Amino acid sequence: MQKVYQRINWENYPSEDTPLNESNLNRTDYAIDEIDDRVIALDTQKANVNDISYLVQNVTVDDSTGVITLTKYNGSTATIQTTLNKIAVNFTYDYSTQSLILTMNDGTSATISLASLIQNNEFDDTATVDFTVDSNGHVSAIVPEHSIGDEHLRTNYLADIQVSEANAAQSESAAEAHKFNSEAWAVGTKAGTPVTNTDDQYQNNSKYWKQRSEAWAVGRIDNNPVPSTDMSYENNSKWWSDVAKSYKDASESIKNEAAQLLQTATDRLTGLNMVINYSDGCLYYDVNGGIILQVDQATGNLLYGITS
Repeated sequence: MQKVYQRINWENYPSEDTPLNESNLNRTDYAIDEIDDRVIALDTQKANVNDISYLVQNVTVDDSTGVITLTKYNGSTATIQTTLNKIAVNFTYDYSTQSLILTMNDGTSATISLASLIQNNEFDDTATVDFTVDSNGHVSAIVPEHSIGDEHLRTNYLADIQVSEANAAQSESAAEAHKFNSEAWAVGTKAGTPVTNTDDQYQNNSKYWKQRSEAWAVGRIDNNPVPSTDMSYENNSKWWSDVAKSYKDASESIKNEAAQLLQTATDRLTGLNMVINYSDGCLYYDVNGGIILQVDQATGNLLYGITS
């Protein structure tokens, strides 16, 4: 519906902007007539109080119960019971009863049996497989120890195992022979029996050479002196070391004796009054002390004497 009247905003005399004339009066007359028609139309079409008293004025919803309350214009109310408070918000499954348990929005629960819909499988243990079922219906299987036989293996696997068994038997025999050979090379015996002189290990094994090394080093074998018939008898490192030590001790004794003689000669050389040089040596002669010293240039030996 559009607006039908615009105000003239009348002004007092002596203003001439809003004259009281036919044009302005007819504008007012038209607007009054149009408004009057509209009022009559509204009155004719409007609803009376009795008609609207049962119309809904307000609507409220209780979230906890799901009940919708309608408030009417006459003040009366009406309620609508919904199933919003019965909406399932969670569920669990009871394996023992085969039931679906629904938890509702209001905290209550509902149980729905699924026994007729679910077919349980029965598992029977066998000689090769054992089954277990836990409280949640999970099935586990295990192979018992020593339950798998040759008939359960693939043909090529079984053949490989049999070949490996044969190879293992051969390796066992070879290992036994190697064990005795190792013993022979180590200590010169096989199963505790000394090897014969026809074997490569005869006097050619670790123990033999250890004993020979000991004999040549200290003249003993297993803490026992070697016999006089052994090549290392008085012909080993220790024997020669002892000989060298005895020579060293003798040389030390001679050296000390020579030093003493030289000191004695030096003490008596005081007052030398004659030196004679020869082609084969040098002669020092002390006529006062009767001492003669001569160095042999060929041998380097010191020759000395004391005259009367």
